[in-house]
Amino acid sequence: MAPSENKPKTSAAGRLLAFIKLANAQSGNVTVFTAWATALRISTTDVPAIHDAVGRLFRLLEEAKADVTRNPELDQELYLGSLKTIEAALSNASAAPNNSWAGFQANFQGAPLHALEFVAENFNRLSDEELISPDALSELTAQLDSVIGEVMGSDLDPALKRVLIEKLEDARRALVFYRLDGADGLRRAVENALGMGLVATQLTNEDATSRAIIARYLQVLDGIFNLVSQVKPYVLLMPPVIHRLLGSG
Repeated sequence: MAPSENKPKTSAAGRLLAFIKLANAQSGNVTVFTAWATALRISTTDVPAIHDAVGRLFRLLEEAKADVTRNPELDQELYLGSLKTIEAALSNASAAPNNSWAGFQANFQGAPLHALEFVAENFNRLSDEELISPDALSELTAQLDSVIGEVMGSDLDPALKRVLIEKLEDARRALVFYRLDGADGLRRAVENALGMGLVATQLTNEDATSRAIIARYLQVLDGIFNLVSQVKPYVLLMPPVIHRLLGSG
C-alpha cells in the first residue's frame, strides 16, 4: 500500500528537526544527556541506551546529508551548511554530557534552527514515508511486551528462549528509537528476527504449546512489518514468509 498524499511525512532531516525541537523544550537546568533522553523518552538512568541514541543521531545526520547529495539540483552549500552547523552543535554538546543543557541550547535555536526547518520541510515534502502515530507505536510496544513475557514464562529450551527474547528486545528497541531511525529501523529489526522464527518453528514442530508461543512471536513481527509497509513502500517479501511459517504450524 503506497503512502497517501495527505498524511504527515517524515525524512532524515525531519526526524532530526523533531528531536531538536523536543530537546529545546526541555529545561536548561538539567544535563545535556538528561535533556536528550527525556526528549526521546528514554530512561535517564539507562546510560547505554543514551549513548546508543547519540550514535543514532549522528547516523541520522549522515543520512540527511546523503539525501542532499543525492539531489544535485538543490543548493548543496545551503543545505549541507545547515546540517553541518547542527552537526557541530551536536558534537560540542555530546562531548560534555554532564554539563548543563542551558549552555548549549542557543546553538540549536535561532538561525541554525530556521535553516534546518527549511531543509526538513523540503525533504518531508519529497519523502515517500509517512509518520507512524504514537498510538500505533504504543500498541506494538504493548504487544511485544506481552510476547516477551510469554516467552520468558515458557518451557522452551533455555538457549532458544534467550535468543528469541534478544530478537524481541531488538524489535522493542527499534520502536523506542523510531523517532530517530524511522520505518527502516523497524524493518531491519523484523528482518533480523524472522530468521530465528524459522529456526524456532522447526525446533518446536512437535509441541503444540511451544508452537503457539512461536506463532505469537511471528504474529507480532507480522504486525510490525504490516505497519511499516503501510507507511513506506517496500517490496513485500516478509509477510508471505511469515504467513507461510504460521501456516506450517
